[in-house]
Amino acid sequence: MKITGDVEVVNRDVTLRGMTFKSRSMRSVLSIGCKTKQSSSTQTKLDHQSHQSDLHLLICTKSNPSGTHYKLKSNVEQLFGKFIQDGKGTIRLKCPPVDLCLSKVNPIELKKFLCGIRLCHQDRNVDKLQLSHLRPAKSQELEKPQTSMTILSPQDYPIKRAFPQTLEKLIINNCSLNKLEHRIMRLECLKILDLGNNSLKNLPDAFAGFQNLTELNVAHNYLIQLPKSLGCNKLAKSLKLLDLSFNGFTVLPISVCNLTSLNTLKMVGNNITTFPSSISKLSNLKNLLASDNQLSILPYGISMLSLSHIDLSGNQLNLEILPLVKKYNMPVPSVSELALRQIWKSGLTELLPWQSSNKIQQRKICQWCHGPCFSARIDVATTMDLHLIAHTVTAIDQANRMIAPYLISLCSERCYHRWNIRNYRQING
Repeated sequence: MKITGDVEVVNRDVTLRGMTFKSRSMRSVLSIGCKTKQSSSTQTKLDHQSHQSDLHLLICTKSNPSGTHYKLKSNVEQLFGKFIQDGKGTIRLKCPPVDLCLSKVNPIELKKFLCGIRLCHQDRNVDKLQLSHLRPAKSQELEKPQTSMTILSPQDYPIKRAFPQTLEKLIINNCSLNKLEHRIMRLECLKILDLGNNSLKNLPDAFAGFQNLTELNVAHNYLIQLPKSLGCNKLAKSLKLLDLSFNGFTVLPISVCNLTSLNTLKMVGNNITTFPSSISKLSNLKNLLASDNQLSILPYGISMLSLSHIDLSGNQLNLEILPLVKKYNMPVPSVSELALRQIWKSGLTELLPWQSSNKIQQRKICQWCHGPCFSARIDVATTMDLHLIAHTVTAIDQANRMIAPYLISLCSERCYHRWNIRNYRQING
């Protein structure tokens, strides 16, 4: 059992005595195995006889390739794995009184390794572990892992060797890439993925595997839709920047609205005609760049954003469509409409089949009572000063207008009349 990562050895005795001792993490190879040397005739029986051997943890560094041995049996005071998903963990030993602080380790391998440490400490089920021969580490094992790779020419892609599993930044531009291969999808440490200027027409439905992805650039491709997995819980918490510029999108995919940690959204140069009302869920969004599209009116949900900058120039946000009032399935909503409204209010939407769940995601919010409305509603076009939602605004046309039309919805005739009265009083003082 062997892993590679950065290790910092902290002596607790020095700390307790109030002495200052600066330690630093070093690239290390950690192995669990038997300290006693085995002859060739007994090497094949190592796993079966490990419980009778003296199990040790060996830590090899560049300055000490032969390594330092630490006894494991009944010698582990505590294991810390709160940040194991970040590749961090700590092994606290009794003798010597040191803390082995691990970082930059593959989370899956680290979890298995800490479980092996616990079993060795308890001397339980040790025969099931894949123990290593405790030998000095090779020089290539102690080299700093590759965390960045840039490919800018079709002659350099696809690469013949495997992608390093330690990659955190991968740039593949101008390579006529038309399919995202599985080797890339298995890079669990990836934080920045830049696939701009290629020929991608779709993305695989396996983005849930990117647990640490913070930036995704797929600009200048041929995408018209995104996989549902893009809005999964893991990516919703990690993704900060998404660039969809210069593709073929006609609507903003609803999965994007689930990326609640998103800080910057770029959609320049598409054919987007509308935003979903659920864009209001992007509570952390600060930069919205959607110039040179086909937007004619904005949804009410956009008024709930708090942006630093917004750019909607080069669209068809024309105030000539005002005033506009459209009524759908009024005045009496259908039974299915009333059922969906009640389910949404009860918070039972997770129990719905996927067809109804999609309808819930496409709901509109009543401007007056803030309740949901679906196929039965009244839509009213009005105006909004973009400075109300953004600190800096790029003018939407050559006349330097900062006012854009946006659409509000009302769930009933009663809400419409009440909103209309309030709006009239606000306009006429």
